[in-house]
Amino acid sequence: MIPLYPQQIPSPTSQVATNGIFTQYWWWLINALYNRTGGASGNPNTVGAALTASAGAVGPLLLSSYYNEVLFGGGLGVMLANMQAGQSQVVFNGTGSAISVFPYTSGEIDALAVNAAYALANGKSQWFRCVKLLASGGRLYRSFQQG
Repeated sequence: MIPLYPQQIPSPTSQVATNGIFTQYWWWLINALYNRTGGASGNPNTVGAALTASAGAVGPLLLSSYYNEVLFGGGLGVMLANMQAGQSQVVFNGTGSAISVFPYTSGEIDALAVNAAYALANGKSQWFRCVKLLASGGRLYRSFQQG
């Protein structure tokens, strides 16, 4: 998941450095660029490998990576992250049976009802993109199957 750094861009007249040290505004800009281009690894996409879907008292597993490989917990569920418009997650199901992919709280996936789960078949990957924030505070996700 690409982290957000909700800071305003500095004005063109902002001082870049004082005594050779970046000012706070320029530090935020450099830090955001560094993190959004993968930081030290150079890969901006994180991977959640060998995840286990869950249900019951704990609820569905909250996904936090860009690419999520769910290998355990067939028949159970996962939940998309609390994304901003333009962010996305990919979910692969290798559990042996279908899993439920839930939108983040009060969200909607494609034409499904609020908080309704998308059934992801075994052996399939689905790409989910948050396309807008809803007035209810939820998110609207669009998806397509990758195979």
